[in-house]
Amino acid sequence: MKTIGIRVSTSENYGKGHIERCLTIRKYIAFKVIWFIDYFNSSIEKKIPKEDKIYYEDGIDKVDNLKKNIIHKQLDLIFIDSYNIKTKELYDYRENIPIAVIIDSNINVYANMIICPQPINLKLNKSIKYLTGPNYAPVAEDFYLNYKKKITTKNILISFGAYDSKGITLKVIKAVKNIFKANNYKYNMYVMLGAKSPILDKVKVAIKDFSYFKLLVDEKNIASIYKNCYFAIGAPGLSHMERLSSGLPSLLIAQNIKHEVLIEKWASISCGIQSKNTISSIENNVRYMLKNEKILNKIKYNGRLLIDGKGAMRISKELHKLGNLND
Repeated sequence: MKTIGIRVSTSENYGKGHIERCLTIRKYIAFKVIWFIDYFNSSIEKKIPKEDKIYYEDGIDKVDNLKKNIIHKQLDLIFIDSYNIKTKELYDYRENIPIAVIIDSNINVYANMIICPQPINLKLNKSIKYLTGPNYAPVAEDFYLNYKKKITTKNILISFGAYDSKGITLKVIKAVKNIFKANNYKYNMYVMLGAKSPILDKVKVAIKDFSYFKLLVDEKNIASIYKNCYFAIGAPGLSHMERLSSGLPSLLIAQNIKHEVLIEKWASISCGIQSKNTISSIENNVRYMLKNEKILNKIKYNGRLLIDGKGAMRISKELHKLGNLND
């Protein structure tokens, strides 16, 4: 049986988006899969299908076990989803095994196929096959199916990933407090974080005396949360694409320099509202969203149009072609 090797970032410092989109693509792969992850992680292991094999690399940038499988000709295709892997090393080492890489920014990558679900312009190389744009967003179909046309609840979501080491969640909480103090708004604020976030305790302290905040730690039913919110405040990663697919508009704030480019692109196609990473800018833009339902409806429409829940299936079909897995 043909075999795909998936080397994916699973370090919590880099968020859960990498493993989640790989798991979504995995649902459409009809062949054997071997996973190569950063190190042992019981919660990640539980998510991987039982029939798949797992190798634990000794760090976020290691590929020793992956190389061993290449040497022993155990793989027919290599799929990489990690910012920390130097693909040139694998490309020179691969012995004619095709490599596919998923990226989120305009970087040079040694690969046979590059997948970029972000709405950015890439420097193209004629020898590489490209799958680009939100049409290839590997978002689980459940998010699309759980959409409601009319949101009547007064819920707003704050979500900057499970980790949020930059602490932007705390700035948003401060901005929301300022807005609600000055205006008679009656909204419930959902704050989503992971149990291992370095700012979790600070968030608990920041919201403890304010009944309109509700803390969601390691929330399992994220699609249901998206379905029942008016809009979200977050970053431009996989979660933003999930929200777009669900029909949930977002106020976008950059967690790093790469995010700034992505947010500009999403905003330019009316798939998000851009905010600076300052309390005053967050306040102004949250007020703007609260008063402009027409803009929110436009984002809902555009997001659903671009991200239809079939991106992972499209990627899987192209992976099969690249590795001649249908032969």
